[in-house]
Amino acid sequence: MMTEKPASNPLDQIFSVKYEPKQFNDIAGHEDCKVRLLKMIESKNVGNLLVAGPDGSGKLSLAKAFARELLGNEYGSSASIVHAANPLTEEERKQAGRDSYVSTSRIGSLAGETLIFPKFIQVRVKPVVELRAMNALGFKVLIVTDFESLGSDQQGFRRLMELYGANCRFILLTTQISSIIDPIISRCQVLLVNPITRAKFYKELTRIGAIEGFKVSYTFINSMYYVTGGNVGKALNLIQTFMLKKRDLDDDNLFEILKELENQDVLKFLEFSLARSVMPAVNLYFQIKRKNAHTLQSFLEELRRTTLKAPLHQIIKARIVDAIGEVDAGSTTAASDEPHIMNMVFKIGAIAAATKS
Repeated sequence: MMTEKPASNPLDQIFSVKYEPKQFNDIAGHEDCKVRLLKMIESKNVGNLLVAGPDGSGKLSLAKAFARELLGNEYGSSASIVHAANPLTEEERKQAGRDSYVSTSRIGSLAGETLIFPKFIQVRVKPVVELRAMNALGFKVLIVTDFESLGSDQQGFRRLMELYGANCRFILLTTQISSIIDPIISRCQVLLVNPITRAKFYKELTRIGAIEGFKVSYTFINSMYYVTGGNVGKALNLIQTFMLKKRDLDDDNLFEILKELENQDVLKFLEFSLARSVMPAVNLYFQIKRKNAHTLQSFLEELRRTTLKAPLHQIIKARIVDAIGEVDAGSTTAASDEPHIMNMVFKIGAIAAATKS
């Protein structure tokens, strides 16, 4: 009797997913970090971690491998990841106002009381940490990426760590340790992560290339190392884009493809804004910012250039460019990019609506 094979997951065909390190042995480099983390597990003295390093240095890979090693088969049910840089949806903002009550069935001495946490913590973090851990260790693991994005909400997170510390271990990832408040740092063991060396980067891509059928020169690797910051996953995604476009793996094509990808994302942001799709536009902005290492000002400049090339009426283009200038001029008045980007989206949406009326 023939049995039908289950359909393969399309995500498994993406190189960065296919070759994502699962265990410490799968991670290229970072020997000192891996040794230190393994010693923590062996000592059974596992506290909170603050993992600091530049984008693409391997912070998330190390954190996930650490959680897998620590939790074993219970990783899937006892580990969670939240991304602090991803803004809340409108529905999540409304939910935050409804969910401030601590149920009497929850753990802790505050059951039955009403607490007000910052909205991100209330909606994304608190539901994870307040449910009792049901595993052999007696605690969960929560990984928070881009922790510096919380800004002043870090004080609220510090309160949450105190309330639920017995039920959860926190692994906080940041690219800007100078932006983390002292009360958070004092509650964590700090792990500094540097990008892997160029030699390790070359060795890993060469290994994967032998499996997937691509070859990379050392000159090309130097350029790829520079544009990805040593991020193997990002490099694999770019190489897969080369292969899909049937381009040679060389420097000229690399920078051409990088520009194409960036322009497509910024154009999509413009389309969302014209359609007044606020949260999709805001979420896309933060994705573009992380992927291309943009500041708010450099993104606005790219948006201006994209607008001038877009298939829009000249009057609409002029109005959008003026709006970009207004947002840019006022961009020093808030610590977070989010209010400025939302303002940008509202302005562009209003221009589109006025044109239709």
